[in-house]
Amino acid sequence: MLKISTFLLLLLPTFYNAQNQQSSADYKMQSDSSQNGAPKIFIDCFFCDIKYMKQNMPYFNYVRDRKFADVHIMGFRQPTGSGGWEESFEFIGQNNFNGMMDTLITIIGPNTTSEEKRISETKLFKLGIIRFAAKTPISDDFSIIYNAPVEQKTNTDSWKNWVFEISGNGWIGGSDVYKSTYLWSYFNVEKVSPKFRFEFNISADYSETKQELSDQTFTSILKGQDLNSEAVWSISDHWSWGIFGQAQTSIYNNYTMNCDVKPGIEYNLFPYSESTKKQLRISYRIGLGYNKYNETTIFNINEELIPIHRLSVAHRIREKWGNVNVGVWANQYLHNTNLYSLRIFSNLNLRIIKGLNFNISGNFGITQDQISLSKAGLSDEQILAGQGQRATNYTFNTNLGLSYTFGSIFNSIVNPRFR
Repeated sequence: MLKISTFLLLLLPTFYNAQNQQSSADYKMQSDSSQNGAPKIFIDCFFCDIKYMKQNMPYFNYVRDRKFADVHIMGFRQPTGSGGWEESFEFIGQNNFNGMMDTLITIIGPNTTSEEKRISETKLFKLGIIRFAAKTPISDDFSIIYNAPVEQKTNTDSWKNWVFEISGNGWIGGSDVYKSTYLWSYFNVEKVSPKFRFEFNISADYSETKQELSDQTFTSILKGQDLNSEAVWSISDHWSWGIFGQAQTSIYNNYTMNCDVKPGIEYNLFPYSESTKKQLRISYRIGLGYNKYNETTIFNINEELIPIHRLSVAHRIREKWGNVNVGVWANQYLHNTNLYSLRIFSNLNLRIIKGLNFNISGNFGITQDQISLSKAGLSDEQILAGQGQRATNYTFNTNLGLSYTFGSIFNSIVNPRFR
């Protein structure tokens, strides 16, 4: 014990010196990160590689809260017809730059690697922020280089905007008393143009679980197939209409076959061109469905043709202070109007004051349309294994969170060690 104590005492000076050297290095890094006169930037982008941007643009001051920033950069994105993303970034000036605002857009292709994506985004950030940096003392440290593009032949799209995707995966796990297998496959066809959108996809899944009990082996098998298709046409910048179809088989939901076709119409209070920032959509669909059941239902029916309609309202907005997403939808069978379901959902993320963030989300649903429930019911073993749908009147879930960050306003240093 004495030898260990002596050894630790001998290490103290070395550790102290190392700590002093590290503190000096950290202080220098902090000093270097707080560039005198450089704009303070807050990056508000959940899909960006912010660490990479900080490492490749170290000449700006990055802050941890938008209210400390001279430039608030907001990132938005929406899917493109090819399976990629259209990413747009708003550069919003604050403090001395109040009133200055720019929007830049880049397209991320479906086959773009993560490295290519972050290089493209960082290049766009440099272009967007230079206007603000030009009005600060660090403008003397910048130079502009133009790389003349190599002349290329104009490419024509032989696929005419049609995109195909095939995917599948499997999972196997377990122990000496438990085994689980899951298989999934998926095929998707999509075409997107400014005035028309079409999507068709089909998937299949298989799940098997085996449990070794005290006197037997319990096996649970669930499988199903899903098909979804929709075609949507633009009427104006606020109106659109479409045709929607779906079909499925499901042991869990007691369907040998469940399918329906519904035409629909939608109105957006805001122009669709602003949908990444704000939207208030009201849509209505009405159509006909066909159900064939694995087992006789609680209504003593094995097969039926049923009319159905659906109304939904969704509001989404994203601003510097946070974002709000609220919606409600209702389904109703027209052959028996007492059969309906209603769901309300919401999500609020609010930046209250500097460093203080509040978020709440949840949904609540009323379920009065479980027409596929099996008359035979479920055993306790089937209920515990989740092998079938149970009768319920409502479902809900909620999430609440609050966070507060204080201390240094700067957030420029990146240290990936032991991460």
